[in-house]
Amino acid sequence: MTRGSDVLAIGFGTTVAMWTAGYLCQDLIGQGVVAGVDRLQAYFETRLEAMVRARGRRLIAWDEALVSEDPATPSERLSSDAAFMYWRDFMTLPARLYDRDWVATPFTRLYLDYPTKIDRIYSYEPEPDGLTQAQRAHLLGVEGAIWTGYPNARSDEGFEAHIFPRLLAIAEVGWTAREQRDLADFTRRLEGHERRLELLAVHQGP
Repeated sequence: MTRGSDVLAIGFGTTVAMWTAGYLCQDLIGQGVVAGVDRLQAYFETRLEAMVRARGRRLIAWDEALVSEDPATPSERLSSDAAFMYWRDFMTLPARLYDRDWVATPFTRLYLDYPTKIDRIYSYEPEPDGLTQAQRAHLLGVEGAIWTGYPNARSDEGFEAHIFPRLLAIAEVGWTAREQRDLADFTRRLEGHERRLELLAVHQGP
């Protein structure tokens, strides 16, 4: 969450083995609070959202939260105010995604830790065909992700080289209408941007 923002992002790196080994988790199952280990993530995320909303904030979570929630169980269901970051484009699309607010951050297109070519990023269309007007309104935007925990992105130089100039392509995907985007035109303009980055001593990747 950035200063002044009303949105708080949460994520879970917890495995089923960790839930299973946790004695407090097992207590919740034993008391009948949740039906089993596979329901714990949705339960905790729902509790976290209640805390976030009580403080006037809005929760945004990774798409696993949408998959794990149980719409029929209030204690395991996020509110309609929650938003989601869709990153697992290599898996089946989560049900109900287009009926909730969401941010497009697909792993195979917009993860800058990986050497995705700039033309592949530029050709990404976050809004799929066939959405209703109401569903189109739920798309909040796009996000380019980079995880600085990886050794090759920990230095300032490594970080810059991972995001530039590919961040420029992400900007156009997010801010330019599909019918106005043109790869040849972008490639021509990119030369000027790369010269500016060079003058600013910004490290650039391929």
